[in-house]
Amino acid sequence: DVLRAFLKQRGVETDIHYPVLDCDQEGWQGNPMTGKDNLASARLTSGLLCSVPCHPDMTEAEIDQVTAALAAWEASA
Repeated sequence: DVLRAFLKQRGVETDIHYPVLDCDQEGWQGNPMTGKDNLASARLTSGLLCSVPCHPDMTEAEIDQVTAALAAWEASA
């Protein structure tokens, strides 16, 4: 949340990449591979993986804005 707020202050929108694991979607119900004892690492990190803008139509200015914000975060650590 702190990183996301930091990036937002610099004009970079973010989102949680996997708010719900694919295996926890309705279509996977009953699959023994997706039980609560499996996928421990994925379950621990699912709400923590932050996505930043990254797509082929980004302009150089947008890329610079994202990378500068990420560099500023790294420098502040």
